[in-house]
Amino acid sequence: MSLLSIHMLLMSLSCATMISAIVAARFFKKKKWWLKVHRGLNTLATGIAFAGLGFAIAMVQIGGGERSLSPHRVGGVVALLLMAGLLYIGSSIFTVKGKEAVTSRKRLHRIAGRVEAGLMPAVIIFGLMFIGLL
Repeated sequence: MSLLSIHMLLMSLSCATMISAIVAARFFKKKKWWLKVHRGLNTLATGIAFAGLGFAIAMVQIGGGERSLSPHRVGGVVALLLMAGLLYIGSSIFTVKGKEAVTSRKRLHRIAGRVEAGLMPAVIIFGLMFIGLL
């Protein structure tokens, strides 16, 4: 299996895992387990995405590929940073003091999560365009 194939598999899996975490938060909040599932899936999605980044870096280094700032690369970096930020913001909801601080963190987490849910599939599409499959 090529580095490109592994990168594509990991990033697609990360996107699917993140969307599953969103589904858990959106449709299963009345279940006791929703938060553990949401947290676990998002943590897993972020780890998988960073592993996918590692394969992308290896692919470029080994292949001597072009290092230009394509929409896929820029979007991918933004998506990864946002994923890590979402983990931090989501966790901080349980550590900040004051109702107003909690409310603002929840709002920020929801908005950033929606941005991420749209950004990841867009980055995948940009990647497919980058390699000529779309």
